[in-house]
Amino acid sequence: MVVLLQRDYNYLSDINVWHPFVTIGVYSSTLSAAMSSLIGASRILYALAKDDLFGRVLSPAKKTSCGGNPWVAVLISWFLVQLVLFAGKVNTIAGIATIFFLLVYAAVDLACLALEWASAPNF
Repeated sequence: MVVLLQRDYNYLSDINVWHPFVTIGVYSSTLSAAMSSLIGASRILYALAKDDLFGRVLSPAKKTSCGGNPWVAVLISWFLVQLVLFAGKVNTIAGIATIFFLLVYAAVDLACLALEWASAPNF
């Protein structure tokens, strides 16, 4: 099965009721994951800029729309993603991005463990 999926990406569309369901599902899930990552990254960038952690470097990312959406942070995040995508092959970038996601989750888990062990009153 693994060898089949490595050689024929359209295997599931051949056994589906309607062939385009698989293609539509792949594009929808990819777009959803990309948009949620982009919006999440821009909110973190906005929070970093708002707290002045990097000084004047991120000061443009503080700008928001009337509704409070950090539109400049979204554009900066999009630009950084485009730079990474133009840097190399998508398969290489996917592996690196996966490692960074796992490292972020591990860091958050370790921080929660440290707060639990320290018996922090606000945790």
